[in-house]
Amino acid sequence: MLFNKDKTELLLYPADKSGKIYHIPESVKEICPDAFLSCKALKTVTGCEGLEKIGAYAFKDSTVETVPFCKGLKEIGIYAFHFSKINDVTLPEGFEKIGAYAFENAYNFSKLILPETVKEIGDYAFNSCKIEELHLPNGLESLGKYSFRGTLISSLYIPSALTEIPDYTFSNCNNLVVINVPSNIKRVGNYAFGSQMTLFADATITIAEGVEEICANAFRGKITDELTIPESVKTMSLRALSGLQLQTLNYNAANAFLYTTDGSSSLLYQTGTKTVNFGNNVKSVPRKFAERSEVEMVIFSDSIEHIGEYAFSE
Repeated sequence: MLFNKDKTELLLYPADKSGKIYHIPESVKEICPDAFLSCKALKTVTGCEGLEKIGAYAFKDSTVETVPFCKGLKEIGIYAFHFSKINDVTLPEGFEKIGAYAFENAYNFSKLILPETVKEIGDYAFNSCKIEELHLPNGLESLGKYSFRGTLISSLYIPSALTEIPDYTFSNCNNLVVINVPSNIKRVGNYAFGSQMTLFADATITIAEGVEEICANAFRGKITDELTIPESVKTMSLRALSGLQLQTLNYNAANAFLYTTDGSSSLLYQTGTKTVNFGNNVKSVPRKFAERSEVEMVIFSDSIEHIGEYAFSE
């Protein structure tokens, strides 16, 4: 093993070293980048009582199954356990940051315990992991794109400090059938809860007043009887509901700008929507709102003044 002079940093554990257990001295505060990279025999790491940081790529592609995440640990670096065999991720109180790709494709654990002190989860941090249970901590301020894509979670609490669900964050989470987007979330990103597969799953979707932007394919692959677009929505992709199977749409977004990147989109195209209710403050039906849709009934409020071009054309 290679340490720095005062043994506060573990620099290298030989990848071809035999032995299944290694004890890290209490003096070690940091496991440095690449320290256990591609270790093929080691199974269990013990000690770690003084550890504050696990560096980038530290256990990437290793056979290590057990690492004690002791009190005092603050940060796990990028790719630290990428494609590793780690089988338990219970992070201690006081922990703050998980780097990008930190646990991506680490398939051997299903339960993730995050303390309330976690502030940042990086891009792809748990992408394609087999996590079944997830509680996002109240202190979480930043959640990366693709961070929980393809996991097996069936329920989700979104903490009040978050303001965005980034692109693909919960994409392909096909067991997630109750989706509540709270008022503190201002942007729902591309494929935020959407599936990139053709699979459809019954879901309950609630978008709270306060949400301002809904991007393309946000709920793709879900089936729901009814959905309400709140008045607070200011910007919405004409593909926002693409791939969502929906019976009734309540549209209250009186001042929303509906945009498209290809010029051919329609908000309700291939959604199966039969009924549209326009809210009391909606004065204008956007252009191409339900072009080439299956809408059978439209309920206008008395406030409607303008119907945009191709709004209901075939």
